[in-house]
Parts: sequence; C-alpha cells; structure tokens
Amino acid sequence: MLTVELMKNIKDLSPSQQAIIDFMLKEKEHLEDMTIQDIARYTYTSPAVLIRVSKKLGFQGFVELKEAYLKELEYLNSHVQQIDANRPFEASDNIMSITHKIAALEKETIDDTVSLIDHDTLRVALNMMKSSKTIHFCGVSFSHLLGDNFALKMSRIGKRVLISQLEQEYLYTSALIDKDDMAIIVSYSGGLPLIKNMIDMYKSKHIPIIAITSLGQSYLRSRADVTVTITTKEKMYSKIAGFSNETSIKLILDILYSCYFALDYENNFIKKKELSHMVESNKIALTDILKEE
Repeated sequence: MLTVELMKNIKDLSPSQQAIIDFMLKEKEHLEDMTIQDIARYTYTSPAVLIRVSKKLGFQGFVELKEAYLKELEYLNSHVQQIDANRPFEASDNIMSITHKIAALEKETIDDTVSLIDHDTLRVALNMMKSSKTIHFCGVSFSHLLGDNFALKMSRIGKRVLISQLEQEYLYTSALIDKDDMAIIVSYSGGLPLIKNMIDMYKSKHIPIIAITSLGQSYLRSRADVTVTITTKEKMYSKIAGFSNETSIKLILDILYSCYFALDYENNFIKKKELSHMVESNKIALTDILKEE
C-alpha cells in the first residue's frame, strides 16, 4: 500500500499524532527541506511523537517515512499517464480505438517501469542470480504464468528456475531448497497469504529474495533483500484487466533474463542457438526474414 494511503487510513491515533499526519498530507510539497524538529514545531508536538507515528505506519523511523513518502509523491506527480490503467477504453470505443488505447497504455507502462529501475538494484539482483544454484520463482495467477515464460528462457541458457505448476504446491518448496538457492517473488500487492507464507519460509531458510512488487509499503518489500518496482497505476479489483502490471512484470523479467544472458553473452548465445537448432531443425522458413544464414 502506498504511504499516502497508509497515512489516510491509519486508525487509533492520538490528537498529536493525527496532527502530524494532517500536516504531512497538507504540506507535502514543502516537506523535503523540513527536519523532524521543524515538523514537531509546526505541529506543536515532539520528535518522539513523529517517531511513534512512523513506526505505526511500518517504518523504522521518521527519516525512512519521509524518504518513502517523498519518493512516492514524486512518482505520482511526474508519471501522469494519458490512458487510465484501470479503464483504458470505454463501451463507446470502436475496435481500432481500443487497439490504439491498449498499445498506448503498454508503451506508457514500459516507459514508467524503466523509470523505476536503477543500476544498483539491477546489479544486486544479478549478483544474487549469478551466485545461486537454483532460482525458486513464486507468483500467483498471471504472475505465475509470466514466471513460466521466464523459467523457460532461463532453462535454455542452462539456468535452473524451479516453479511449481500448482499454486497449492508452493509450500512444498521447502524440501527442495538448497543453501545456495535464491527466490524471486512476484506480487503486485505484496501481501497475499500465500506470498506471506512463502516469504516466511524462505527467510527461515536464509534464502535471499528478489521482490518484484508495487510501490509502497508491503510485507514483501519490507522483507526482500532487493526490490524491483512494478509500475503502480492499477487498483486491486476495479479494472478491466491487469494490462499495466502484467506488462510491467514481463518487462522486468525480460530485463533480468537479458542482463543475466549478457554476463556470459557469447557462450549463452552459442548455447541458445545450438539448442534451438537441435530442437527446431524440422522447421521450414517460408520468408527470407526467417531464414538462417
């Protein structure tokens, strides 16, 4: 959940704690240059009260709360999409209008996703993947299907990705974990019961976790070793389909695969080409574009 939503929905606050929340929601554009002492003075409270509010919201302290809040505000203000991710087309749209709107949404989603990715996060994630024996992939619904696609790509360059074919089988993964393994967990909300159970199981086994999840605080984000952020424009339920987050997740997985491929580019390319030729040698190219030289 986004920090601004946490702040709006938090209950059981004292009057002084509510004053801090109200001030931060109202003065959001001016918070960047304010210290904890400044806000305490403006709200007639104390730094200790600000710290208690921060911990109620799930943060270690005020600095962490302020940083997350400002980062989300910047994202929400600077990434205004022309297409509504929840209802990208209307009943009155003709089929070509729908076609162009869905294409526009996916283009916007790609740009938005790339803006949320930074070099250091990718580097840490790749180092984890490189040093692991097996990658355990965990995702629900469409994330699970996208995981199958990712696992297939990785298998063709010799990297083992284990993904249960039935969601109910995920919890049996515990018996298959090796100390040199790692996990990729994909969840838009980051807080589904199954996801929480998997996180707890991996953490109990000291297995490092790459999280792919939405912006904001969640059970997954707070416990992952590194997090890659999904474009965050969709509501949980009030949407035609998960067009935006599915495009974002697939792009992130494709980037992880491609960057991993590039770690040993020539050998991986040879391996992939030889395997494809062996498996698909009976295919016939009917156009020059498809023909191998």
